[in-house]
Formats: sequence, structure tokens, C-alpha cells
Amino acid sequence: MKRIDWKEVSSNKELSKNFTIQVYNKFQSLSTAEIDTENIEDVYDSLIKSTEEVALATLPKKKSRAQSKPSASPNVADARSKLKSISLDYHKAPTQARKVQLIMAKKALDDAYLEAEAL
Repeated sequence: MKRIDWKEVSSNKELSKNFTIQVYNKFQSLSTAEIDTENIEDVYDSLIKSTEEVALATLPKKKSRAQSKPSASPNVADARSKLKSISLDYHKAPTQARKVQLIMAKKALDDAYLEAEAL
């Protein structure tokens, strides 16, 4: 059931209505002897099973998204490389100007990660 796109189902009234009718029909087709049993757990299990069968057969599945890592982005790699270079320079000979460059390079890397995650 985790594969079902429940957001689409909840936003599409026609799809929701269709699903409800199909679950109702599937549950009604079960034998009345099974529904009338004294064991409510059996009836509940049948309802759950009917719901899952209809959902998996008729409802839209979640679209798979490529799980790309933001760190694999060329912009992130470039920003990381620049930060590393500036950091090495700063640690060799710390100056106020290099400190500013270092801070800007860190911000550029953060921005590159944010941009890569948004894609």
C-alpha cells in the first residue's frame, strides 16, 4: 500500500469515489456466511484484504524519482573544490581578505547544495 500515490487519490474526487465503490462491491461479493461470523477479526481481515487488492489493482502508483545525491552535482563539486583551495591558502597565510574569501566560498557551497537538492 506504500506504493500507492495517496496524494493523487485524495485530490481526485472521481478516483476516490471509484475506489470506494470498487471496495464496497468487492466486500459485498464475499459470502454472507463469512460476514455474519461471530469473529469480527475475520470480517475485518477480509475488509483489509479487499481494500488492498482493489487499491493495488486500480489506484495510481507513486512515480519513482531518481535518487540523485546533491553531492554528485557538478556545481557542488566545483564549489567544494574552490572552498578546499581557498581553505588551504587561508591556513597557510591567514589574512582578513582570505577569511572573507573563505566565508564566501562556504556560502557558495551551501548555495550549490541547496540548488542541487531543489532539482
